[in-house]
Amino acid sequence: MLPWPLGTLPVIGGLTAYYNRALLFINFQVGSHLLHIEYPATRMRVGDDIFEHVGMLTKAILSVAIASLTLLINTGRKNYSRLYYCTVVYAKYFLAYLMLYYGLIKLTGVQFPALGPVRLEQAFGDASPMVLLWTFMGYSPAYVTFSAVAEILGAYLVLFRRTRAIGALIIIAVMSNVVMINVSYGVGAKLLSLHLLLIAIFILASDLKRIIDFFFLERAVGLTTATSRFCTSWFSERRRLVVKSALIAGLSGYMIYDSLQSMRAYGELRPKPPLYGVYQTETFVMNNDTVPALATDSTRWATLMIEVGGYAKITTMSGSSTVYRTSLDTTKRIMKLTKYGDTGSYQFAYEEGPGRLLTLSGQWEGRDVVITFKKKDLKDYRLVNSDNPWIRQQPSAGGPWFLK
Repeated sequence: MLPWPLGTLPVIGGLTAYYNRALLFINFQVGSHLLHIEYPATRMRVGDDIFEHVGMLTKAILSVAIASLTLLINTGRKNYSRLYYCTVVYAKYFLAYLMLYYGLIKLTGVQFPALGPVRLEQAFGDASPMVLLWTFMGYSPAYVTFSAVAEILGAYLVLFRRTRAIGALIIIAVMSNVVMINVSYGVGAKLLSLHLLLIAIFILASDLKRIIDFFFLERAVGLTTATSRFCTSWFSERRRLVVKSALIAGLSGYMIYDSLQSMRAYGELRPKPPLYGVYQTETFVMNNDTVPALATDSTRWATLMIEVGGYAKITTMSGSSTVYRTSLDTTKRIMKLTKYGDTGSYQFAYEEGPGRLLTLSGQWEGRDVVITFKKKDLKDYRLVNSDNPWIRQQPSAGGPWFLK
C-alpha cells in the first residue's frame, strides 16, 4: 500500500518518486542477481508485467527483513496491538479510496464506455479476451451501474467500525468476482485486484471468528465493542468523528470532482468528432480508375471508422486493418490521417452529401483517390438496438438461437 496517499497530495507528492526509484533499484537487483532475469533495455509499462511480479517478491523480502529486525530490537515487547490497529485503519482508507475510484470511473463511463464504431464493427473472433470483456460490460449501463454501486457501498461501509465487517464482506464478494474476471479474460490488473481482495480479508480477519461462529457453528455472537485507539482526554470521540467526517467528505468531494473531469475528457461527456461513425465504401476510384470490390484486394478500403479521442480505423477488402491518428479541420473541410509510429501523414478533402454520403479526395500511398462512403446508422446494429425483455417470447423459426 505504501507510499499511498503521498502520491496523491500536491507538493509532497513528488517525494514519492525517490521511494519508487529506490524500490525499483532493489527490484532490478533481485530480478537480475537472484532470479537471473534479463530485463528489456527499456521498460514498457504494462499491467502484470515481469517487473511487477518481481516487485512482489522484492516487497516480500523487504517485509520479512524489516519485521525480523523489529522483533530482534524489541525482544521484550509482548504485542503490537496498537501497530496492528493502525495498520487496519490505514488499510481501510487505502481500500476505500481504490474501491471508490473504480466505482466512480464506472459510473462516468471512463472504464467501460458505451460501444463505439470500432467495437460494433469488430468480429467476435477478432477480439482479444479483454476487448470481449470491455464490450460485454459496455453494452449494459445498468450492469455497470450495479457493479459501481456495490464497490462504492463497500468503500463507505468499511470505513466505520460498526459497519466494517459488512463493508469488507461486500468488497470480498465484489473483488472475488473481479479477480476471476481478470484472470479469465487476461486483464492486466490481476495483481492489483488480488491484493485488494487480500486487503479486504485482512481487514475482516479480526471479525472472522465471530462470522464463523454465527454462520457455521450456530453460536450466539455479539457486535464488536472495540473503541478507537486514537482518542485521548483532549482528542475526544466527538472530535475524532468530526475530523473523520471532514476527511471522508473532503476526499469524496475531490474524487467526485476528479471523476467528472475525467468524464468530460474520457467518459460519457467526451465530445464526439464531427464525422463520428462507421462509413462503408461505395466507390473507390484510384488514378481515375474504379477499383472493383474484390475480397482479396488489400488496397481498396472497405470501411472507415472514426472514433472519439482523435483516431480512425481503416479496413481493406482483404480484412487487414490499420489505426491512424486523425484530425479534422471543419472550416477547410480537411481530414488528416497519421499512422501510429510514422511521421508521414495523408491529407484528404472531405465533403458530406445527402443520404449520409461522405466523399474523400486526396493522395493515398502516392496515388490520387476519390472515395465515396455511405454512413451506417449505429442504431442498425443488433447489439445496440436489441430489446431485453423480462419475459422471453417463443423462439422464432429459422435455426438455433446461438446462430442468430
